[in-house]
Amino acid sequence: METKELTIWDIITKHRESADLRSRYVGCAPTYEWTGLATKELQDDLNKVHVAFEYFYSDVKGQECHGKKCVVFVTFGEIWG
Repeated sequence: METKELTIWDIITKHRESADLRSRYVGCAPTYEWTGLATKELQDDLNKVHVAFEYFYSDVKGQECHGKKCVVFVTFGEIWG
């Protein structure tokens, strides 16, 4: 039985709601910056596929993430792979 290798797009789909992942288009190539809550599961999955990420504390009032520890990471290519 073959197991599918985990991709960044699998991780985004899996954690989109639970970590409140949001993206914004940056740069001139299809480059997206993703932000979301720094859940342990999301951090573990990002480490599994060796995606670099940074931590920050959200200061955007009115959002679910306000005042909480968050992660930010970048993807390249079309938004869904």
